[in-house]
Amino acid sequence: GITNRRDLLDPAVLRPGRLELQVEVGLPDRAGRVQIFNIHTAKMRTEGLLGTCVNIEQLAASTSNYSGAEIKGLVGAAQSHALARYLQDMNEAGVTLEDKLATGKAPHSPAFTASTPPTPCQSAS
Repeated sequence: GITNRRDLLDPAVLRPGRLELQVEVGLPDRAGRVQIFNIHTAKMRTEGLLGTCVNIEQLAASTSNYSGAEIKGLVGAAQSHALARYLQDMNEAGVTLEDKLATGKAPHSPAFTASTPPTPCQSAS
């Protein structure tokens, strides 16, 4: 099996001959965290959905005890939060998701200037 909590395993399981391979993977260093953030934000960057004010270096510095999985979860949570804010802004502007989908344009298309997606730099309202 696989676990990230060796301390929870029964000591009998850890005796020689029981497990063929034991690999301990530590937490990523700052450079590793930068790479992980870049991997999980690459598509947002290429699609023009990542704000220019997002500082990957600063994010890596402030997540010193995060694992790669936790960083992936953080990026996913940020995406969900941004989407919720975007949909709320669309609703407040009177634009429905069906209207946007009917045009065949991407939701972040400049064709809908009444409801542009918020940049990550804007404060939450």
